[in-house]
Amino acid sequence: MYAIQSINMHYFVDLGGVVYYDINFDHKATGGFPLKVAACKGSELFVKLMLENKMLDVNKKDNDGVNAFWIAAYFGHGNVMRVLAEAGIDVLNTDSKGYNAMHVAAKFDYKNIIHMLVDSGFPLDIQTNDGETAVSIAAQRGNLICLQHLTKHGSDVNMLNNYDLSPLYLAILNRKTDCAEYLLEEGALSFVEGTDR
Repeated sequence: MYAIQSINMHYFVDLGGVVYYDINFDHKATGGFPLKVAACKGSELFVKLMLENKMLDVNKKDNDGVNAFWIAAYFGHGNVMRVLAEAGIDVLNTDSKGYNAMHVAAKFDYKNIIHMLVDSGFPLDIQTNDGETAVSIAAQRGNLICLQHLTKHGSDVNMLNNYDLSPLYLAILNRKTDCAEYLLEEGALSFVEGTDR
């Protein structure tokens, strides 16, 4: 684990990490595993090196149910996400609250990751356990550029969460004026017909 935490590729190779060593173990103190640590660090080259290990479980998950792709998204490492996606990792992986990589990118205003996921054909309107979409998350956080990119590529601006709140309502509620004005220009509704509001 030290070789991975320190991004020491030579040490990793010398220890047999590429050839025969099982690198799917869990670190008892942190609950992490080697590929997760490498994804946190954001080293594209190190992740590529790890993927050469034939025993590597690319879809291994931590105690929160997230894989290395989700972790890379959380830390804003789009380059690592791309490498992992090409290796066949489950890109739709979610945490215990139903947040996927798109939700995480919308939350933290990772514009480059939003662009990458949209361009790759990632589903735009998947809902979290609370019914939030990437659009509603971006709207209530005030992340206008992410919101614009999502809506321009077909995200539903009127999808309600589990509390019957629309993205526009959430933008207004959180005083994100730019996002509210943009959603109004896009024809968004603050309340959708058929709800109790």
